[in-house]
Amino acid sequence: MKIYIQKVQTYTNHEKRLWIFFDEFNTTPNIGLLKEIICERTLLGEPLPDKMVFLGACNPRRQKTTKILQNDNVHVGLRKNRYEMQKLLCAGTDQRLLYTVVPIPETMLEYIWDYGYLNESTELAYIKTMLNICKELSNDGSLFNLIVRLLVQSQNHFRQIEDASSVSLRDIARFCRLYNWFLDSLIQRDVAKKFKD
Repeated sequence: MKIYIQKVQTYTNHEKRLWIFFDEFNTTPNIGLLKEIICERTLLGEPLPDKMVFLGACNPRRQKTTKILQNDNVHVGLRKNRYEMQKLLCAGTDQRLLYTVVPIPETMLEYIWDYGYLNESTELAYIKTMLNICKELSNDGSLFNLIVRLLVQSQNHFRQIEDASSVSLRDIARFCRLYNWFLDSLIQRDVAKKFKD
């Protein structure tokens, strides 16, 4: 954090801000320190520069659905050793929760908004936009539309068998990375084959 404080202090433009994003901030046992930074705008009692803007995302404190609990119980025959069980108990991990989260301090609650989930048309628009980073995919309209439909079906399938929060646009980003990796691999193999011939 000291590096960011020093960086902000070099800003001469009064309009310039440094945005700092804390992802899944309620998964750390150090949430009290994050509360101090975000709500009190101090770090270990020292004031933070006004040009620092803090933003974060937290996981909901939700119980697992019956479907997910049943899937968890599929592995009932697997024994966890005592150390693993003790570690989970000491960490205060509630196995019934969908995410491993710590309670959010009351002071932070006024800063939290629940945006819910994307509706179908918005998710579709995001997927189409994200697929634009897939090299050469948009050159073939029918393949592009097929991939879009398959990804939408995949997201819906996992929502049905698990839970609405079991899918994420991160899955689409992972698909794009995998697609680009395979495409690059095929191109490199083709080039290597031409040099051999």
